[in-house]
Amino acid sequence: MKKVNIILNETTIINIPFIWKLAFRYKFMAIAIPLIIFTAASLKYLSQHPISFVSIGFKNAADSSNSAQSAIFAVLGEKTGALDITEIISIGNSVDFKLQLADRIYSHPDFKKFNYNPLNVKEIKSHDEIFGKCLERKECILNILKNRLGTFYGVLENNTVVNRFNLVVRTLDPLTSEVIARKIAELIEEERLGSIKYFLSEQIKISSDLVEKQEEIMKERKITNLIENIKNVRFKLIDVNRELHYYRDSFAKSKNKLTMSETLVNQSKKVIENSSKGDKQKFAKASYLRERIGQLREDIASLQIQKNFSSRDQGVIKQLKNDLRSKSRELASLGNVASKADGDFVNQKAGTSRSGEFNATVLRKHAVKAKKQYSDIAKKRDGLLLEQNEYESKMAEYKPEMEYMALIETKLVQLKLAESTVVTDLVFDKSFNGRSIYREITKFKIFSLAFLMSFVILLFVLVLRYILDDKIYDEAELRNNFQDLDIIGNTPDFT
Repeated sequence: MKKVNIILNETTIINIPFIWKLAFRYKFMAIAIPLIIFTAASLKYLSQHPISFVSIGFKNAADSSNSAQSAIFAVLGEKTGALDITEIISIGNSVDFKLQLADRIYSHPDFKKFNYNPLNVKEIKSHDEIFGKCLERKECILNILKNRLGTFYGVLENNTVVNRFNLVVRTLDPLTSEVIARKIAELIEEERLGSIKYFLSEQIKISSDLVEKQEEIMKERKITNLIENIKNVRFKLIDVNRELHYYRDSFAKSKNKLTMSETLVNQSKKVIENSSKGDKQKFAKASYLRERIGQLREDIASLQIQKNFSSRDQGVIKQLKNDLRSKSRELASLGNVASKADGDFVNQKAGTSRSGEFNATVLRKHAVKAKKQYSDIAKKRDGLLLEQNEYESKMAEYKPEMEYMALIETKLVQLKLAESTVVTDLVFDKSFNGRSIYREITKFKIFSLAFLMSFVILLFVLVLRYILDDKIYDEAELRNNFQDLDIIGNTPDFT
């Protein structure tokens, strides 16, 4: 107990100067113990196989407010919250996922070059040693791969960026780590895309069932027949309106032609009425005067073409001009008769009048017929409009059912559009964001632990050795072990 008291200290608990003295006293132990522990730590560090680490980032694109996926689901009224880390991990931990990953690794050209040894393996095994017992049976190889690949990868959440994650892969070979990381990224994207498509297909199936059920209800209530009747009435109205337009135009054209024909007949009759016996002489005289005036103008023009006029020629031209003025005054004195037609023209007008009256009669009958047809079709249109109003008033009673049916059909179309344009909401980076080679236990960890163990073990061994040692080495130990003994002095050393 007295030896223990010298080891302890009230302030520092352990008497460090005395422990230091023990280390010098038992030098062999003080050197051997740390040396053994650090040697073992070095061997442990060197015995570790280098681990190849790769990391590839990915994000949940569906949670972005400006993504096409979120826009489509917003239209459909579906919630598109961020994926939870556990959901993503569950994708990678499923048995089907591991089996698909194993199949893709098995199909890779460098399958036999990859390293499938566990990270903590002591002795590296070759490909034949791992899969030799399968005898090239694919099912057996995939089963072994499935169990081993699951220990090589994991998903970590990014602590700095929201909805961003890191896929980490650790194997004993850089090529193996990179290939597995790429295959996992492809497979996760496909799995997520398949999940979204499955969700949409189920929604489409449910919506289609609702549409069929609603159609059956509408058939029971004869709503479908009512809709068909309204469609038929509308089509008939289109045809009737087209016919109305045609007969309205036909009646208008017949009316215009009739008016023109009647006007022409009236004018012809007036010409005939004005052509009396007394007027015929005037017509003849007017015709003679017009012919004479024409001849005089031709004679004057022919004489005036000459450049040199004799006095005789000038006299002739003057006489012709005087005759021309005289005939013109005489023609003007006849009044309106001069501008009226001659007998042949009157006869022509008489024929025109007879044919015009015939045409007017035909056109009048045609106009009457067109007007009657227009009136009949107008009555038919009014009947169709009345029928349409009756159908639409009945349809108003089924308006809620019709609106519900329209909503379901609209959503069904939107779902089909979304299914045909859907993309995965998990987008992986094109390149790795982390790549390194390390050992599982780092130098700092292993040598820190070795230092701590050396200190504790050495302290324990030194204290134990001191307690078990009965030899007294100096005056301080003597005073501590024999406190009632008076020390007179030191014995002389005769050596």
